[in-house]
Amino acid sequence: MANKGIDLAVQEVEMMLGDKLERGEEITLRDLNTLEYLERCVKESLRLFPVVPLIARDLKTPLKIGTTVVVATYILHRDPKVFPNPEKFDPDRFCRNEDRNPYAYAPFSAGSRNCIGQKFAMVEVKLMLAKVLLNFEIQSIEKRRQLKLQGEIVLNNQNGVQVSVSKRKKNNNK
Repeated sequence: MANKGIDLAVQEVEMMLGDKLERGEEITLRDLNTLEYLERCVKESLRLFPVVPLIARDLKTPLKIGTTVVVATYILHRDPKVFPNPEKFDPDRFCRNEDRNPYAYAPFSAGSRNCIGQKFAMVEVKLMLAKVLLNFEIQSIEKRRQLKLQGEIVLNNQNGVQVSVSKRKKNNNK
């Protein structure tokens, strides 16, 4: 596989959950919480490609009442002062103890009106990714620079997402 980040995520999932999944045992929240690298990969993916590229709020004060303020999370997450080398996929930026403003990373919005389902979403994404990564190899057919992103209700690629999926060969060297 060409992506070191995905290789490390697969290794982590195999090590932490592989045996349980093969035996068909239930995966618990405690199990999912051990997938720290996978969670960093999800966070970095959401930084680069936030599901909701814009957050809008109607202000009451101190600007003119009714003024709408829009925060472009897609741009916010690419600020090189906050995220050095912002176009690079680097999950490790989420394990560093950096003094980052908590509002500099807002894939689920922020503050009192943030997404109430963000913790549930992270659990679901980690569970789904763990199962997919253990069983399949997925390669993007398009290079990242070829994507034609458009922000509608959610961020998407104009031409959809083209991927190649193949059954993963089991690693018997655990």
